[in-house]
Amino acid sequence: ERYKKSDSVVNTPAYARNYQPRRQRTAAIIRNRHGSIIYDTEVDKDMWVRHHNQLRREQAGPTINKRYLSLYSLFDTFNLIPVLLPRIRLKIRMKPSRLQTDLSSKTYR
Repeated sequence: ERYKKSDSVVNTPAYARNYQPRRQRTAAIIRNRHGSIIYDTEVDKDMWVRHHNQLRREQAGPTINKRYLSLYSLFDTFNLIPVLLPRIRLKIRMKPSRLQTDLSSKTYR
């Protein structure tokens, strides 16, 4: 969820847009506000300047130390066999019709 211009967001956690390769958002803390739409954000002891549409609210805390159970651990726990369903092609492609050419004609049919 985006921050609105009217929100009081100084010293709150957020996700800031990250322009490094293969990274979308980075956890940050909003430190200062310039005008109505520009914010200073602190990311790993660096200060980034971000527009309000480059910031997202941080719904939950950092997920670095949380453990997630994979689906395969559930299969192992209950002695289930994972079943892979066959993939269904949603888009059926038709072969293109051949272009009929008459070399004596000025146009194609």
